[in-house]
Amino acid sequence: TKEEIIHYTLQYFFRILEINFEEILLTDATPIDKLSHIFESFSQFLESHPTELFELMFDFWAESIKNKDAFKNKILIQMKKFYHGYRMVFADVLVEGMNDGSFRKDINPYSTASIMVGAIDGLIVQWVLDKKSFKYQDMVRSMSPVFIQGLLTEKQ
Repeated sequence: TKEEIIHYTLQYFFRILEINFEEILLTDATPIDKLSHIFESFSQFLESHPTELFELMFDFWAESIKNKDAFKNKILIQMKKFYHGYRMVFADVLVEGMNDGSFRKDINPYSTASIMVGAIDGLIVQWVLDKKSFKYQDMVRSMSPVFIQGLLTEKQ
């Protein structure tokens, strides 16, 4: 059924990203490098999957928001869990960097994580809408140092 296709496609999408995040978080890299690798993983993910997958994901996202039947609510719950986990990956790295002195302590790691997730998703939306003139990978590679430089302590 259509609902099963949506469900399993979302599971695939989310699991691939979770594996990428887990690999990054389990390294001995510094929080600065981990954050950089997380941003880069989004570029690599887009490069390694067909464009149509992301268009389909946005269709699923829109469908789950506008339809309120029981199955679609399950999809919305699945997406909420993913976004919560996605924010926590960033927040955990931010807290790690705050604790080791790499990142400023005057930021809220959870709000900052939400801003980062929003920026990445916003770039994906722009890319899906205008692939010919909007280069996602270039934008993420430009965004990463802007975020990271803004987080660094003076000693960094």
